[in-house]
Amino acid sequence: MRRLLTTALAAATTTLVTTLCAAAAPLPGVAPGAASLHLTRAHVSEGGRIVSAGHVHLDCPADASAPHPYAREACRDVRGAAGDLDRLPGTTFAFCADEPGTTVTVTADGVYEGRPVRWTRTYVDDCVRALATGQVFDF
Repeated sequence: MRRLLTTALAAATTTLVTTLCAAAAPLPGVAPGAASLHLTRAHVSEGGRIVSAGHVHLDCPADASAPHPYAREACRDVRGAAGDLDRLPGTTFAFCADEPGTTVTVTADGVYEGRPVRWTRTYVDDCVRALATGQVFDF
C-alpha cells in the first residue's frame, strides 16, 4: 500500500511540474517576453470618487517610440515576473505624491507570451503601489 501511494504521489508531482513548466513557456511562434498590455491607474477618494486617472499601452519588447514613459524598465520587470504581475520585483525607493484619503487601483489587461493577463490590485496609497510594482504603473 505504501509503495502504491509513493508511486501515485511521484506521478502526480511529475504531472504537476510538467504542467507548470508548459504553462510558463511561450506559445509557439511567440517571442519570449512578448507582451501587449493596457495599463490603468486610478486614485479613488474615500467617497468612491475618481480623483485622477491615467492609462497607457505597454508593448514588449519596447522601442524608443513606446507611449509608456518607462517602457524598457516596465518590460524588464514584466518579463522578470514571467507575466505574473503579483511577482513584480517592485522597488526599495519610491518618489510619490500621495493625495490624502485616496487609494490607488491599477489594472493590466492583455497578453503575455500569448497567454491572457487580467490583473487588478488596490493599494492604500501611491507610495505602496510604487514600492510593489516599480515603474510598470509609473505613467
